[in-house]
Order: sequence, then C-alpha cells, then structure tokens
Amino acid sequence: MPSLHRRRVLHGAVALLGALAGCSDATTDRGSSSGASRPENVLYDPEAVWLRSSDRPRPLVWLPREEARVGDSSGDDSGSSSPPEDARQSAFVASRADADRLGVADEEGADAVRRFVAETDFERQTLYVENREVGACRAPELCSVAWSASDIHTEYARTFRDADVACRADERDATAVVIRIPDAIDPEEVNSHGSGWGRGCRSVPPLRRTANGTADARTTAKNSKEMTKKSQTVTDTSQTTSKISWLGVER
Repeated sequence: MPSLHRRRVLHGAVALLGALAGCSDATTDRGSSSGASRPENVLYDPEAVWLRSSDRPRPLVWLPREEARVGDSSGDDSGSSSPPEDARQSAFVASRADADRLGVADEEGADAVRRFVAETDFERQTLYVENREVGACRAPELCSVAWSASDIHTEYARTFRDADVACRADERDATAVVIRIPDAIDPEEVNSHGSGWGRGCRSVPPLRRTANGTADARTTAKNSKEMTKKSQTVTDTSQTTSKISWLGVER
C-alpha cells in the first residue's frame, strides 16, 4: 500500500495535556515498543461505534492479514461470518481496499458498524479497531485516542451497564470498538500500541476544541490567562466589600 499523507491536527504541546486529561487511574499500558515517543495528537470523545456479544469469542471486527488477500478460498474475507484463527485483536483500516476486506460479526449493531466504515473519508481519516473482553456487567467508555506517525494510545473508563440489563458478574463479553481518527495514518509505520483503563474519564480542562474535537494549545493559554484575571477580579471585589463593611461598623 502506498505511503499516505499525514495531516497534523495538533502540536507537541498538546501531548502533555493528553497525558493529564485522559482516564483516571489508567494503569494498563500494552505498548509494543519500549521507549516509544509520546503521541503528538490527542482527541477526546472521538467518533466511534461499538459491537458487543456474549455468545462468541473476540474478535468481532477484524481485518485479515496481508497473506490472506491472495490465493485460496479459505473464507478469510469480509464475507465470512467468522474471523480467521490468526486475526489481529487490533488493526488499522487506512484505505477503501482495507474497508472492503473488513470482517464484521453478525451481531446486533453490525449494520451501524458497516455504515460507519462506509462513511469514512480515507483521504483524510483512518479507522482504528480494538477488540477486547470486558465483564458482562461492565460498559466500557472510550475517553480518548492519542497518536503520532509511529504510535497510538487509547484510554477507556470502566462503567456499569444499566440496572435493567441482565448479566452475571463472573461472565465475560466480547466487545469491539471502531474509532475514527481525523488523520491519514500509514499503518506500516506504527510500531507501538498502548491502552489504559480507569474508573472514569477525567474531565477535560476548560479548553476550546478545534473543528475535529481536539484541544487547541493556543486557546488553552488564553483561557488560563482569562481565568487568572477573573480570579483576581473576584479577589479585589471581595476585599473592597470587606473594607466598606468595616467602615460601616466604625460609623
């Protein structure tokens, strides 16, 4: 696959914000490359669709390996209802050709996943698929995705399903999430993958978001100054009120 042009949506300063504004208590890091650089881009609450099943093992959404493209009629294509044995648990979908090969399990919500894939503009966007198991009574929430030319990191929160959902705490469900990243990524250059989990998504500081939902570092600095200015105004007003009150008592 030819190398794809990448569009940078943030500058390096935002990477520090991403580290602070991810999910709370995120302790799991499955980076595949030690010493990987911190991702350059951070997107909070990204566009994504989920698939879930209590009846079949993961993966629920899969991309056949390169060698499965050619040759036999083993059924390792998007028309198959079951993934190949060596299907990856995570994968990039970076072209229309990849999208045509993407396999989606025949579960409730599969049509929404296929529409989401079909509506992606692969000239400017990339899909990232992650499969994992979760507790049957848990409802994972995607907090953020951070990426650069060579690495990608996702942050999730562990929340509970609605009280009216029947489940057993000792059972596990298969889930898959398809995330839309507003950048053209070359999967062959990505050599580090990571993921973190916490009890909840940390609230993002009062930042203005760019058109694609990412934080703007310049706006961050501006907001910080404005908040400091407002805080000083409140302090001055409080001091003036106290002085007037004191003078009234003296009279």
